[in-house]
Amino acid sequence: MAFVAGFLLDCILGDPMGWPHPIRWIGSLIAHLSDYFLEKAEKKANSKKLNKENAQNENGYLGRLKRSYGVSLVIIVIAVPALITFFLLF
Repeated sequence: MAFVAGFLLDCILGDPMGWPHPIRWIGSLIAHLSDYFLEKAEKKANSKKLNKENAQNENGYLGRLKRSYGVSLVIIVIAVPALITFFLLF
């Protein structure tokens, strides 16, 4: 019964658009970091004296940079909410 009542209230009220929500913050973090890392990878790949074919190849320098920055992004996106939650609870 409580599940049905909760479901109906959620359908009627929902989450107001202006209210802050942790998932929206995490989404913003991902958007900003991915833009930053992609821009940084492009600049770094263009600054190297590589032929265009090797620089743009997914297995080339740019591809390796994107993968390494992607791993960094995943670590940051997992660590930041975990640390915030840890400090809020303890």
